[in-house]
Amino acid sequence: MMYAITFDSFQYDDEVINMGNERNFDTLQYANRLKAVGVPEKQAEVQAEVLAEIIDSKLATKYDLELVKSELKRDIKELELKIELSEERTHKNIARMGYKTIVILGGTLGSMITIGVAVLGFLIKVH
Repeated sequence: MMYAITFDSFQYDDEVINMGNERNFDTLQYANRLKAVGVPEKQAEVQAEVLAEIIDSKLATKYDLELVKSELKRDIKELELKIELSEERTHKNIARMGYKTIVILGGTLGSMITIGVAVLGFLIKVH
């Protein structure tokens, strides 16, 4: 089995990514070069196939990198959205805490005024 790996374009998340007509590894050319230096035909073909399998399974292609790039872009957008939501919640919580503080201070201030008036009334009566 002789083949060459080629990519023209691929579809990923509604985005077409053009890869050009790049050849990553041409098994036929590799096998022919081996045969030209005296390697038996069957051995040259098997070597070319094994090397192509290794390249396919171990090396990142432009296709792989574009997939990772698209996934990272999507992940970044998700993180930005989560940060925005978190900031909104934080601002709402801060505002709510501010209102609670005003109510607590208002209640405390009202109690202090009442106590002050009562003490003042007592002092005026006693004096």
